[in-house]
Amino acid sequence: MKNFFSFFWQSISNFDFYKKVINFKTATVFKYLLILLFIASILISLGVSKKVHDFVNEAGDWVIMNLPVIVIIDGVVSVDAKMPIIIKKENFEIIIDTTGQTSSIDESVKQGMLLTKHKLTYKQSQTQTNTYELSKIKELILDKNTINRWKKNAFRIAFPLIFVASFIYYAIAKTLQILLFSFLPFVISGAKGLKLKYSQIFKIAAFSLTLPFILAAIVEVFLFRVRFFPILFILIYSVYLVKGTLACCDKMKIENQINP
Repeated sequence: MKNFFSFFWQSISNFDFYKKVINFKTATVFKYLLILLFIASILISLGVSKKVHDFVNEAGDWVIMNLPVIVIIDGVVSVDAKMPIIIKKENFEIIIDTTGQTSSIDESVKQGMLLTKHKLTYKQSQTQTNTYELSKIKELILDKNTINRWKKNAFRIAFPLIFVASFIYYAIAKTLQILLFSFLPFVISGAKGLKLKYSQIFKIAAFSLTLPFILAAIVEVFLFRVRFFPILFILIYSVYLVKGTLACCDKMKIENQINP
């Protein structure tokens, strides 16, 4: 949409812009929202994908340094090392035992992982343990080359998946947010003795979302830690809703005086 950046800037910097917004076609508003969602989803996906990339690289380096080469063929694990292998790191314990001597993670272990000849058991907490059969794995060689390949491709694989998930999530979440916060323009216009149509209220709420949503995306992509950001988000959104609605009410009052 050729007017997107003009609409974007005006929705942030000029409350009188909202006087025009209520007369926009609904299709124009939806196009604006879709582009805004697209841009924000890209920013957020970049931030999250960077976290995934960093985690995979850190975990990969640790595995290369601490674990032997693990080979899985047709669901059967083989490791060329003396069993069992037990590695403790803070409250997490990794056990590799293909001999059958170790069949479960000890109750005293808070979190841990057990790799046996045919299964992988992951203990997330004292009350939650999941076991996965390895029979579906035809061939996997967990060595330095494989891990370095995962490290190299982590961002490339994560980004499109996170982008699609982010776009769908935020499309639903922001639509619900607009619907929820629409009560503010409704109450304000009613207090002013004016009746805004819901389509007009929706348009005000949609453009008011611009600044808080983009700020949320920036916080995510640059990994800032902002205390009470959800409250700040609501405050900024509410200010734009109130100021935008008041601007529209002033316009409607003038129009009613000219055309009683």
